[in-house]
Amino acid sequence: MKNLKTLAIAGLLCAALVAPATAAVVNYRPAQPVTVTYNADLEGSDIRPIVGAYLAGTMRLTFYPSGIVQGTYLPLDGNPFQVTGGVETDGALWLDLGGTTVRGRIDRSGSIVGDSWGTTPFSNLTFKATRTS
Repeated sequence: MKNLKTLAIAGLLCAALVAPATAAVVNYRPAQPVTVTYNADLEGSDIRPIVGAYLAGTMRLTFYPSGIVQGTYLPLDGNPFQVTGGVETDGALWLDLGGTTVRGRIDRSGSIVGDSWGTTPFSNLTFKATRTS
């Protein structure tokens, strides 16, 4: 009987320790399509410091349960262009911004930070998109 009580207490302790860890897991793929608006730009990086930012503007993305991401980027000083990409359940994502590829992550606030590569002058920069809605 004493061993059974010890085993029951050990089981409860294990469950208490595991519960917070599983509760902290976030799935970045929504159950239904979700549209999010961001203020976004490409900024200097350690590899390529620049003054100011490129493509400052607004980005509107729709995230689908399958992991597909589609939307529009509207630079403050240019014409809108299509954005396509994908997101993993852990928040890792890639985006194609009109020929420039961004690989990064969605953080818990919903903002995106990543690195760019592709056509000059948009290569080797830091992409930042702050969620506004």
